[in-house]
This record gives sequence, C-alpha cells and structure tokens, in this order.
Amino acid sequence: MRFVRQDVREATRESLGTFDVVYLLGLLYHLDAPEVFAVLANVADLCTRLLVVDTLVSLAPATEVVWRGEVYHGARWREHDDADSADVRRGRVLRSIDNAFSFRFARASLLQALHRAGFASVLECHVPCEPGKAADRITLAAIKGTAVGLSTYPWINGLDEQAIAGKLAPDGAALPAADRPGEA
Repeated sequence: MRFVRQDVREATRESLGTFDVVYLLGLLYHLDAPEVFAVLANVADLCTRLLVVDTLVSLAPATEVVWRGEVYHGARWREHDDADSADVRRGRVLRSIDNAFSFRFARASLLQALHRAGFASVLECHVPCEPGKAADRITLAAIKGTAVGLSTYPWINGLDEQAIAGKLAPDGAALPAADRPGEA
C-alpha cells in the first residue's frame, strides 16, 4: 500500500496509475467550475471499474455552467471570503483548499457529468441506511462499462437521449399517449 498526499486537481493516470475502485468522498462539492469537470474526467481516467461518490448536491439550482457545450445546473457556494489569506484558507479543514467559491451540482446534472466523464451506469445508494443523512447529501456508485439501453416505455425504447428529449413536452412532462408513436 502506498499513500500519496496530493491536490485532487493534480491526480492523473500519469501520476498515479489506475485503480479498480476510486472513492471521491466529501470532496466534489468543494471544487468550483471548471475544475470540478477536470477532476471528474481525471478520476474517470484513473478508475477502471467503480467510482463511489459521496457529495452534497444543490436542491435549489440557480446557476448554469457550460462545459464542453453542455449546460449543467447547480449552485455556487461560498467557501472563503475573498480577503482570506492562503494560510487561513488552508487552515479551514472542512472547506476548499484555496478557491473562494465551489459549484454544487443539481442531482440530474451530476448524473449527466458522470455519464459524460465515461461512466455507463450511475446508481444512487440508499443501503446501508444512513440515519440523519441530509436531504442534499447523496452517495452514488458510478460504473464503467458499455452503455446498455433500457426498455422501459415502448414509446422511447431504442431511442438515444436527444431523441427522447424531443418526445417530451417543453415542460419536461411526458407527451400524452395520443402523441406517442403506436399508442394512439
């Protein structure tokens, strides 16, 4: 076993190698955009099978961030005052190392970011039970592999995400049965 103390923003396959399982616990929500996307890409590159993420998400997303042409929703969160010195920032153990703000993804945007980073499936973990867990804290298992299609509704089976989005009403609600192919 080897321990490495390093800024997660510098953790790459070139510097560390690869791992079957990577744990990203209580860290992601301390990173700001665009660094949070680079960290997810690097972690996906480090990971050969499974990523476990424990993080806070925004329940009231008010911010949009664009990364590589895609829009992600979340909220900006103040980590430090702009005037705080580097020593003060490093001394706050439960905050970011140096960035004044962080970006907390909305749940759906975090799932989208993990998928775009290279994970074929992302599952939210509810067992083992964590009594008292805050509503904005989630644990995810992101799995590498080949993406598979799910057959859940006849009117979307075999369609990609963009085609499915095109079949949804503008407010995100599913189209009425009369407007779905083969269900009139």
